Amino acid sequence: MNKEFLHSISHELKSPLNSILTLSKVLLMQADSRLTSEEKEYLQIVERNGQKLLALINDLIEVFEIDSGIQLSVTDVALASVLHNVCERYEGAMRKKGLQLHMHCDDDIVLKTDEARLYQIFENLIDNAIKFTEEGSITISAYKKEGKCVVTIADTGIGIRSEYCDTLFTGFTKASGSLSSKYPGTGLGLTIVSKLVALLGGSIEVESQLGKGSIFTVRLPLQKEITMPQQQRKTILVIDDDPDSIVVVKALLSKLYYIVETHSGQEGLALAGDIQPACILLDLSLPDLHGLQVVKQLKDNPQTRHIPVIIVSASSLKHERGAIIASGCDDFIQKPFAVEEFVLKVQKWVRQ
Repeated sequence: MNKEFLHSISHELKSPLNSILTLSKVLLMQADSRLTSEEKEYLQIVERNGQKLLALINDLIEVFEIDSGIQLSVTDVALASVLHNVCERYEGAMRKKGLQLHMHCDDDIVLKTDEARLYQIFENLIDNAIKFTEEGSITISAYKKEGKCVVTIADTGIGIRSEYCDTLFTGFTKASGSLSSKYPGTGLGLTIVSKLVALLGGSIEVESQLGKGSIFTVRLPLQKEITMPQQQRKTILVIDDDPDSIVVVKALLSKLYYIVETHSGQEGLALAGDIQPACILLDLSLPDLHGLQVVKQLKDNPQTRHIPVIIVSASSLKHERGAIIASGCDDFIQKPFAVEEFVLKVQKWVRQ
């Protein structure tokens, strides 16, 4: 199965699924007073199961892309910062369940690794710990040992039967089928985590006692170069008539991708078909075409419609939001933007 075929299948599945999810939500919002409680429950079931299917599609694509070989963006990453940021994101979920968080992390741990993938690993593991812990605490520890960085995530949750521990990182494996309704999921989360850990040159293991909790241990290399997949560096096409904006994009992305630039909408359309970039960054105000016209032509063309298009503009996005969404662009970023958010958003779409 090649990537183009996978993208096509993903698009064909997600498009009708988007209609199902959106219209069921609209019905719940607009027809609330005219629906019986039984009819509302039916719509909620449709929406809930639609979200499950969407999660499954996304996870299957993620597994395929990892197995096919993905490009890593290796930089120096302060582990303490990553763990603190992930914990902040889940602070509300832990507070809602009354869980205590304990974190102990050596401040001097620096990894030469892919930061976005590192976030993905620990977001999945901490999310899992919260999901399966009804009371008690989650403890995160990070330290150096024998030339490795060791991170443990311990919870006081429901635990896992010993016979399931060996197969926990295998696709579509859950600790118990009887828990599926209470703890929904695709069964691929830990598979993705284990594949990402291996991709970063590390290992993962689990210890667990039923009814007492689990400890997941991740070991990663310290300041060790990761072998990058032997792939050609991906290309970003920037269509913007402001030279300073292009300088900014190059400063942020040139170490990760090849940057091809143009100031013209027409030339951008031609380049998109010729070079097939991994992503297009597009300004709205161009000298020859409006940015939304460029998006429409890109999405109408079978050769370029699969390329993610991110509109990056200082225009009033609130005022133009309806037109932007209708144009078919995949995402938008308003200037001025936060550097980290900009880079992560581009990386997200390049991986799609």
